[in-house]
Amino acid sequence: MFGQTNYISKDSLFRFKLSGNLEKVDEEGFHTIDTLEIIHTTSNRIIQTIKPDTKFENPNNYEAWKIIDINYDGNEDFILISGNGQYRDILYDFYIYDIKTGLFSKWESEFNDGANLINVRPSFDVVNKTITTYWHNTDTFQKTSIFKFFNGEYQLVEEYNQELDKETNGKFLITTHKKMVEGKWKLMEFEMISLQKEN
Repeated sequence: MFGQTNYISKDSLFRFKLSGNLEKVDEEGFHTIDTLEIIHTTSNRIIQTIKPDTKFENPNNYEAWKIIDINYDGNEDFILISGNGQYRDILYDFYIYDIKTGLFSKWESEFNDGANLINVRPSFDVVNKTITTYWHNTDTFQKTSIFKFFNGEYQLVEEYNQELDKETNGKFLITTHKKMVEGKWKLMEFEMISLQKEN
């Protein structure tokens, strides 16, 4: 859906119209998202305009936006690129549909800041109700996090980390796998691999 600018909701209630520069980049090498208009299909009236004013690099052609039921209430929500992280990871804003107001509001999660980010390259598994995210810090650190929707909210349930060992100045690669088991973190795997070439 990276270059797609129009979408009609599954119940044909809304039409989404995205404007910006998705296919080409500007003179600085950025794609842009200017506005997302949400239009009532019957009256053809714009009921909401979201202006993210987003500039981003997208060398791997990630989706600019995606329609998905984020909170599993039966209503379509969406995610929209909000920019790049420090190391060019793609970040998204999550918008939830409020059936009472008929509008979409930005979802503020406790996982939008800190070491466990739910909005970095999110991959949705609607069968298992999980979001898997991936982010990295150059080549020295990589993290994959899995969040599961449970009791009306997402909870961090699993982590995979890869990082260069600081104590040996990057001579070893440390891999860890942790999983939440009965409310406590359990180390499932730990591996330390030497990166030095044997003589």
